[in-house]
Amino acid sequence: MSDYIVVTLGERTQAETAAKNLETAGLPTAQISVFGQGFKMPDTDSLFDPTLLKWQSMKRMMLWLLPFGFFAGVTFNQITQLTIIPGLGNIGDGFIGGLFGLGAAAMGSFAYGGGAQLYLDKDLIPYAKRLENGKYLVIVKGSQRLIQDAKRVLRVLDPEIMTIYEDID
Repeated sequence: MSDYIVVTLGERTQAETAAKNLETAGLPTAQISVFGQGFKMPDTDSLFDPTLLKWQSMKRMMLWLLPFGFFAGVTFNQITQLTIIPGLGNIGDGFIGGLFGLGAAAMGSFAYGGGAQLYLDKDLIPYAKRLENGKYLVIVKGSQRLIQDAKRVLRVLDPEIMTIYEDID
């Protein structure tokens, strides 16, 4: 699992200084990306793909909602003693109830994880808007230690916004 830090800077000279300071501090240049006028553009990086970001958010929600939904479905069926399919018995009906709970949890993961937003709003990524407003972004991807080193170096430049994200893959 790798993390990344996104730093918003107002001027081109700040972005160039940030990249230079990160390289001077010993961070690998392959981990550093600068976006903005005269640098990379968002089309070249998967960090600007709203579908990928929302899918990662939905996977994070599914990680804990699916088991909880299955357990809740089994528990609900056992408490109410509903007969879903005659002849399956208590355990079979409990399992079917668990599957219904699993389905409800999957729908909840989709809705709360941002899947519905994918179909309603295409401007989901806040830092893509910053580029449109003429700002510059410095993005460093890597381990948590690398991100903390980058944070220490970039903080000196007094960035407008500094955000650390977890990459869920």
